[in-house]
Amino acid sequence: MKDFNMKAFGNGHTARDFSSVGVQSFNTMNYGYAPQEYERAKKLAQSLFNNKFEDLTKQDIADLFDEQDMKEVNVDISIVDIVISVGAASSKREAREFITSGAVSLNGNKITDINQIISADMFIDNTYVIIKRGKKNYYVGKKI
Repeated sequence: MKDFNMKAFGNGHTARDFSSVGVQSFNTMNYGYAPQEYERAKKLAQSLFNNKFEDLTKQDIADLFDEQDMKEVNVDISIVDIVISVGAASSKREAREFITSGAVSLNGNKITDINQIISADMFIDNTYVIIKRGKKNYYVGKKI
């Protein structure tokens, strides 16, 4: 979080003067964000925190994750193959181990069946699939 510089408030205002305004109003006022941008950023952060990606759009996913980190993946392949394709595991043995131990989720849903096939209807907005390994490792597959 950015340290507050009292000079940044201008007109002799301090952080205490803004405490009753509320965080949302302060953030939108101080940094020039429109309220709808604040709400969108809040929604994206909640999606990551709650591991729920079904309601996200293509644009939301593109904003959350770097395009260069997205890997192209095929449709109708096994979860083991897609975990390897996106770089979440380096071998089939490692991928199977991650999956059976419950360390892998697909679009926010835990996957424990190594025979799971990733079909076209599992892609978010018919384009992306989000693989999470562990607590903080996210990988994005883009449908070819």
